[in-house]
Amino acid sequence: MLSEQLANAFTCAHAFHRDQRRKGSDRPYIGHLMAVASLVLDADGDEDAAIAGLLHDALEDQGGSRAANEIERQFGREVLGVVRECSDWSSDGEKPTWRSRKLAFVNSVSAMSSRALLVAAADKLHNMRDLHEDYLALGEDLWERFEGGRDGTLWYYQAMAAALLDAGAPRRLVDPLQRAIDELGQLMETAE
Repeated sequence: MLSEQLANAFTCAHAFHRDQRRKGSDRPYIGHLMAVASLVLDADGDEDAAIAGLLHDALEDQGGSRAANEIERQFGREVLGVVRECSDWSSDGEKPTWRSRKLAFVNSVSAMSSRALLVAAADKLHNMRDLHEDYLALGEDLWERFEGGRDGTLWYYQAMAAALLDAGAPRRLVDPLQRAIDELGQLMETAE
């Protein structure tokens, strides 16, 4: 089953993200990471994939190279490799625009490992479920939280769902992701 490494990964993820909140809310960010790891395990991912699920945002959000070194030291190159595949973080200096980063990430999906596909699909599914719930609470004001705004954010999730499906990500995650996207679209149409 699962080893002590999963507990160590939770401790590491908590250390990286302990002061971080979900965008525009007071919800602790660690809840998202736990949900991603849970979705990975529910889709028959192995322990390394679940660990990567807990750590998938560490490079982008919590220290880049420093976080990468810590992940590799504690969990090995394979886990770090999955985390890198699931990140649009780059150590190459200036951060590209939101749209160019997201487009590059969508385009990278076709070359992802099976573990990275699991983590990316679980991440997008949990994010879309949160978007749906937040839209119910906030309506169109929700989109002010996102650099891509309404149209960019919806484009990104639709493009990710298609790319994940084409790359062979587990249907157990991709199908509910597409349903959540469609349901949010219907909800927005109803509200107009």
